Amino acid sequence: WDNVDVDHVARDMCLATTLQAIGEIAAELMRGYEPGNLDWHRIGIRAIAVGLWYATLYSRYLHAIDAVKEINPQLMGTSAGQTGKIVSTSLRTAIDNFVSTPLLYFPFIHLFTGVFLDHDSLAQCLQAYRHNWWQENEASCLLYIPAQIANFGLVPPKYRAVVLFSVDLCWAVVFAMLATPPPVEFAQSAMDVTDAAAAIAASVGDCGID
Repeated sequence: WDNVDVDHVARDMCLATTLQAIGEIAAELMRGYEPGNLDWHRIGIRAIAVGLWYATLYSRYLHAIDAVKEINPQLMGTSAGQTGKIVSTSLRTAIDNFVSTPLLYFPFIHLFTGVFLDHDSLAQCLQAYRHNWWQENEASCLLYIPAQIANFGLVPPKYRAVVLFSVDLCWAVVFAMLATPPPVEFAQSAMDVTDAAAAIAASVGDCGID
């Protein structure tokens, strides 16, 4: 943790946790949950998972990116003029979306939520990660690639976290929508309709009506 700004890590963790909680609440409301019947356990666990991600793996990832920039400013910085800026933006966007997110972010979230929310085994967590890999990464890339190109290419470094967390709020809703099941009453209603239809069909058959 040498040279890592602990205050910024704590700030980012709190902000990420809050944004994810807002996204989870919005997703459940959009799914049809009543405000009084929100699944606060699910909301809390998933928000904590995202907050811990920012406080641990993601903060180290950003630190590694900055270290590479210091070693080779022409590659990861903007000192080489417009060409260097394009290379820098493209490389950092690619690393963020094709390395960090699919290989670190999604496995971490599935592992944490699988263990602490669904009480799954490691094998079940990995299976859920593999099952949702394409859907989650497709949604993430559609949002984050254009956002990160603009963020890394146009925004000064000290404001990038603010821009990123604004995009993160949109992602929190999308990610929560992908993972939030419909309310139990919705599922029960669907089962009731199916059972009623089956009963009607059976009674019609008993009456000999074709």
